Amino acid sequence: MTRKKVKLAYITNDSARKATFKKRKKGLMKKVSELSTLCGIEACAIICSPYDAQPERKDNREKEVTQAMFQCLTGKSLQNLNLMDLNDLGWMIDQNLKEINKRFGTFQTATTSQMAAASMAGPSGEHASQRAEVQTFEVKK
Repeated sequence: MTRKKVKLAYITNDSARKATFKKRKKGLMKKVSELSTLCGIEACAIICSPYDAQPERKDNREKEVTQAMFQCLTGKSLQNLNLMDLNDLGWMIDQNLKEINKRFGTFQTATTSQMAAASMAGPSGEHASQRAEVQTFEVKK
């Protein structure tokens, strides 16, 4: 299925404009990362918007901090890191913990739903509403 051509004009609807901005910003940041990885270059994008308090930066700094985080996890010393490095490392750890907690919450919700569905099922695996129909049928005999 082909996409229709997008008319490039100002989006007057605030919520639609914000949603479009977020989607396109995500795509642009992905392109910067891909360009950096594929071509082995340092690439940078800075995006300022009224929706974010601070400009968003995408550059190799994220990769550097990720490497520092993994070095820390393997037991290497943090003594060679300056205050800015430690601050960025703390931010990266917080972001990763938020993502882990989000995934864990999703997992717990799914598990709870599955357990609730299983408790509604009878010994033969049929749902409670199916059991009621079977019992009603048996009573009519």
